[in-house]
Amino acid sequence: MRNPVYRPQWMIVLWMIVLTSVFVAGISVASGETFPAFFAQHPALAGQALSASGIPALHGIVDSGRNPDLRWSDFTPYKTEVAKLYETNGYSLLWVQNGRVRPQGLAVIELLTNADAKGLDPEDYDGSRWQGRLLKLGQKPSEQELVSFDTALTVSAMRYIRAIHCGRVNPKEFKFELDMEGEQLPLAEFIRTQVVNAGDPAAEIQKLEPPFLGYRKLLALLPVYEGYANRAEGEKLPTVTKTVRPGQPYAGVARLGRFLQIIGDIPAGAQLNPNATIYEGALVEGVKHHQDRHG
Repeated sequence: MRNPVYRPQWMIVLWMIVLTSVFVAGISVASGETFPAFFAQHPALAGQALSASGIPALHGIVDSGRNPDLRWSDFTPYKTEVAKLYETNGYSLLWVQNGRVRPQGLAVIELLTNADAKGLDPEDYDGSRWQGRLLKLGQKPSEQELVSFDTALTVSAMRYIRAIHCGRVNPKEFKFELDMEGEQLPLAEFIRTQVVNAGDPAAEIQKLEPPFLGYRKLLALLPVYEGYANRAEGEKLPTVTKTVRPGQPYAGVARLGRFLQIIGDIPAGAQLNPNATIYEGALVEGVKHHQDRHG
């Protein structure tokens, strides 16, 4: 049996993130499916055509790779795909028709605002901004405002699709031999053929998620660990520069004990000394139990 040594909590969280990214990043390698396998031909898009002055406004955002209304305004990594998508649509709007957001646009917005269900941060996809934008569109927006809205939704959708398909972390950052740098996703083609006219855009996008059982289990555990985090009240453990062994002092003993009780590695009825400073007793057994559970 391994020594029940304590390693900082951030290492546990980090490995959960790494494993998630590896599951996600490996989809194209492990599943044997390529992106175009999902594609089917659809009729021409039905977005709103722009006026002679509206088209340059759309070009201005697309060609610059920037939309000031986005939280992350620079979308240079997606510029080529965004340009390709609007070019194939005759530089008309994608998500707006007759001044109103199309049902497909509303479905995508719902995905973005609920990105935390996939372990993502909704704010990376302007999650808290969409409600205000929708309200503004009901107040006779200018064509420039429609262009800004449409391109913001396109960029956010591409960012979201890329994240759930390939992950947000390059596995090479953690020494995993998975090369995702050459994984060029045809985002424009996927959105044009599978999303913008889809009866259920969310279902089409979900097909790009990793098919692995491990990924599904991680998603199921996500609200459990979020509950742990909420109960722990965000208090962080003191960082250490070397392993803490049984019988040694550690400034975070009391906090670590509370955390291990929350996640079930120390029985709820166990009495812990709130003023303890030595890593020993029930705390050692709790760390041992945690290590055994996680292999």
